[in-house]
Parts: sequence; structure tokens; C-alpha cells
Amino acid sequence: MKSKYLNKTTSIEELDKFLAEDRRAAIELAEITFQQASTLAIHKVAEINLVSGARIQADCNVLSAKIASSAEICSTELLASAEIATQKINSAGRRDELHLDQARSMIMEIGRQTERKISDSAKRAIEDLHAAAAASIKKITEQAKVGIQTIEALVEEVSHEVIKRIKIAKTKLDETKQDPRTAENAKENAADAKALLDAQSNHAMSRLKEETRTAVDENGLLVEQSIKHLRTVADAAEQRIITARDAAILKLKDILSRYDSK
Repeated sequence: MKSKYLNKTTSIEELDKFLAEDRRAAIELAEITFQQASTLAIHKVAEINLVSGARIQADCNVLSAKIASSAEICSTELLASAEIATQKINSAGRRDELHLDQARSMIMEIGRQTERKISDSAKRAIEDLHAAAAASIKKITEQAKVGIQTIEALVEEVSHEVIKRIKIAKTKLDETKQDPRTAENAKENAADAKALLDAQSNHAMSRLKEETRTAVDENGLLVEQSIKHLRTVADAAEQRIITARDAAILKLKDILSRYDSK
């Protein structure tokens, strides 16, 4: 016959039930925690990637504009040099019209100096714009690297936090399993619960790693496109300078040919 005290105490079966409920609560809480951690991290990864991408795009646009602008300024200066030389030659020719033979050597020297100046200026400008493009590419690449490192550091931090929480949850399950009042089936359930914890945490981290790979891939593609764009702009700028150089020299040679044939 049970005493009144025993009637009020928890039986082994009821204790197992409570422990099972504790396990379920722990697992549900852990699952929510893992989901929250991965979801927040995914949002943060997207935010970091967005900011990094915006900076890369903005810098690419600014740097491209600078390269194109420099090429345009150089082209204008080259053509202006030819125009100034033409005016000097015409002025010298009119001034010494009666002594054209004496003036011809001076005119030709003006032409040679101007042509050399135009060629040298164009060469330096092309070298400068390619150096600017290389520096721009380096800057964009480094910015992308910083963005990726920030993302990787975040993922590492979240991974450590998830692992820490798994250990806490498993410790609780181990303590429950080792309780001498726990029946054998409760021990088996605890093992199953630990396996479920691992599965849930792995799922959460898989989601995060997948989103991270996507972000890194997007970042890499943007950098690749930006570098390609900068190189295209640099090549176009070089061609603009070469065209201006050739036009300036052609103009110079045209005016010189008039005096050379006289």
C-alpha cells in the first residue's frame, strides 16, 4: 500500500515524460536559435555584400570618368599644340616671305619640336592612364577582399556561437541521460535528440554557407565586370589619345609640306 507521500511523488514513468518534454523544449529552443542565428547572419551577409558592391560600382564609375576625362583633356592639348605651332609657322612664313629660304629651317625646327612634344605627351598620357587603370583595379580588388573577409569573419563568429549552443544543449541531454532514475528508453531518446540537434545545426549552417558562397560569387562577378569595364575605358581612352595625336601630327605635317615645297 502506497503512503500518502508516495502518492504525491513523481513516478519513474512520469519523470521520463518530464525529461522527454525537457528534451523537446531544448531541441525546439535550439532549432529556433539556430534558425535565428543563420537568418540574421544571412541578412547581414547580404547587407555587407550590398554595401561592398555599391562601393565597388561607385568607385568604378568615378575612376572610369577620371580616365576618360584625362584622355579628353590630353587630346585637346595635343590638338591645341598643333594649332599653336601652325600659327607660329604661318607667322614666321609671312614675316620672312622675302627670305623664305632662311625662314624654312626655323619653320622645320618648330615642326620637329612640336611633333616630338606631341608624341612624348601622348606617350606619357597613355602610360599615366594605364597606371591609373591598374591602381583603380587594385583598389576595387582590395575593397572586394575586405568585403569577403568581413563576411567570412561573420560566418566564423556565427559558427562558433552555434557550436557553443550545441554543446550547452548536448550537456543538458547528457545530464538527463546519466540520471540514474532515467529509464533505458529515455537514454535512447536522448541520443536521438542529440542527433537531431546536429542535423538542425548542420541545416542552419548549410543555409548560411550557401548564402555566403552566393554573396562571394556575386562579389567576384561584380569585380570581374568592373575590371573589364575599366580596361575597356582605358583602351578607349588610349585610342582617343592616339587619334588626337595622329590628327595633330597630320595637321602639323600638312602645314610644313606647304613650306617644304616652296
